[in-house]
Amino acid sequence: MRGRAQHDTYVVAHSGASQAIRQALSSGVRCFEHAYELDTSTAALLAREGAYLTPTLVVTRCEPWMRANGFAEATIANASAAADGHLQSIKNAIAARVPMLCGTDLPPADDVGGLPATVAELLLLEQAGLSRLAALQTATINPARLMGASDQIGQVSPGFRADLIVLDDNPLDGLAALGRVAMVLQEGRAVKVEL
Repeated sequence: MRGRAQHDTYVVAHSGASQAIRQALSSGVRCFEHAYELDTSTAALLAREGAYLTPTLVVTRCEPWMRANGFAEATIANASAAADGHLQSIKNAIAARVPMLCGTDLPPADDVGGLPATVAELLLLEQAGLSRLAALQTATINPARLMGASDQIGQVSPGFRADLIVLDDNPLDGLAALGRVAMVLQEGRAVKVEL
């Protein structure tokens, strides 16, 4: 099976190491999560095949969150020990121009260092080498492209679904602005949200 599966769907795989990613890619997997150990040649292959990557950098950098949520000390130590290699793997993917998606494996609004986990992930993607605009695209146009819905969602444009957040500050001046949501619009209508 290559590309789209027979039912017009795609598969996302949790894969840590390059060998597993290569095997899954050869079986038609189009999206990968984590990539803790991604070498440069596998990153180039992902880019060439048009596969997507959800780095989840926050999972190797959330020791206080893990401790507060009852993770075993050995698990916390393993996650922390993987942090530097994980970051280098994502730098390899960015250098190869692998399309990225924002995801955390944590509840998206949970506090990680004073920010919602999703916002913390975007900041980590910027630290890994993405521009602020490219980091924002990991949560907007890139997922829309993967889902085959780029003509409906992922951007602010006439005829697109108006599921938006409104901020007081421009996230291109600092991604932490995404942690201060002023309003949420669902299908163009303001919805009240307890922040």
